[in-house]
Amino acid sequence: MKTLISIIIFLIYTLPAFCQEGTRFETLSFKEALAKAKSGNKLIFMDCYTSWCGPCQFMSQTIFPKKEVGNFFNANFINVKYDMEKGEGPELQKKYDVQAYPTFLIIRPDGSVQHKIVGGFQESDFFISLVKQGLNEETSLAYLGEKYENDNINKQELVDYLLALRYSGENQKYQEVNQKLQPVLTAQDRLRKEFWPVIEIATFDSEDFKFLARHADEYKKIVDPKKVDYQIKMIYRVAIAQTIRPGAKDPLNQLKQVEKELEEISLEGKEEFYAQIELNRAILTKDKEKIISMAEKNILDSNNSNTWDIMNALNSLKSELTDKELNRILTWEKTYTSADPKMKDYYNDFFENFKALVCPQVYYYDLNYKEALKRAVMQDKQTLLVLLPNDANRIKIQKTLNKEKTRKNINLNFITLDISPDSKEGKTLSQQFEINSYPAFIIINRDGTLNRKIMGIIEDNTLVKQIMSNQ
Repeated sequence: MKTLISIIIFLIYTLPAFCQEGTRFETLSFKEALAKAKSGNKLIFMDCYTSWCGPCQFMSQTIFPKKEVGNFFNANFINVKYDMEKGEGPELQKKYDVQAYPTFLIIRPDGSVQHKIVGGFQESDFFISLVKQGLNEETSLAYLGEKYENDNINKQELVDYLLALRYSGENQKYQEVNQKLQPVLTAQDRLRKEFWPVIEIATFDSEDFKFLARHADEYKKIVDPKKVDYQIKMIYRVAIAQTIRPGAKDPLNQLKQVEKELEEISLEGKEEFYAQIELNRAILTKDKEKIISMAEKNILDSNNSNTWDIMNALNSLKSELTDKELNRILTWEKTYTSADPKMKDYYNDFFENFKALVCPQVYYYDLNYKEALKRAVMQDKQTLLVLLPNDANRIKIQKTLNKEKTRKNINLNFITLDISPDSKEGKTLSQQFEINSYPAFIIINRDGTLNRKIMGIIEDNTLVKQIMSNQ
């Protein structure tokens, strides 16, 4: 009987672990994780995240729950995760100098770091391959870094070290090692399969990419031809995308160079890049008519892969569009929202943003407070809570806010809610933000923290200046 009871107890505690799919992150203090790693002779896999980090959420919701991912991590690690802004997080963030999110650390039982990977990844197989490099001590960041610093590293180890650095966030060291590796690699080395990973991390302006472009046919004989074409396309895609990023160096000339190279290279499907080049050139030259025309053309082409980029381009110009141009854009709403049901929420949000800009008064969103915070993140705005009692002052203040320059600034920069102080939500928010006099204006940052609050009757011009003080 005792034996039967023991078996039942064993099954109760162990069956969930065997049946559970996905990665099991254990609820342990860091000290407990170290002790468990030591007793189990395992390494710790630590997910360093924040609640507001999009890539962190993607990894948590999409990558780690996969069965094959769970099988790998559960078998090889003690898995833990810590919010870097709560509990032990700030202390661990400082201890391990975590500067970007998500950061994944492979930690030895003595607390030292064996490997580090920074960033979110869409492909689980690729992510696992990066973790496997860190799981193997002899290809890990710490081991190879020590060999490099002692000047005791061979050519293949130098390649492995470069690959480890590529995804570690240590960009300065990556550049240093890359410069040291380049003169060591011969043309014959570069055309060997084991050195293909060096080519895979080439950038548009690098000698490695120029070498790849010249020897594409030879690479197709030693690695998957589709992989070679994909790599070339990816480098061109990144080069084009970089031209509209802040601080891009001579972006128009880079677009011209990419366009010229595409004309000269034999690459299947290269036509997809020309529309993106045209769009980025229009963004850089602020050619509003070109962007709007491309968006109109995009409506008729359901296979156009540039929809997302075109919408972002229009968003980037929204403060410069005239009411006529804004109304022209709004005529597409029905066509866009009915074209792709999966994108309906995005399109609804996109067009409401433009409706706010042409609204002849302050645009109050029909959302509750939590919904407004989410919308503010999507539209990269702050949230403005307007709490006006239903008295004579309400009409006066609304008139002040609805003056053309003021309401345009508010509609451009805020998700604005009109909340009655007497409503349930109004009372809750008044208590939460310690509002003791009305009218009241509460400004919330994009991360959900309080920026400032303005209370009581204030002279019109002063009120406007205080609302718009950091816009």
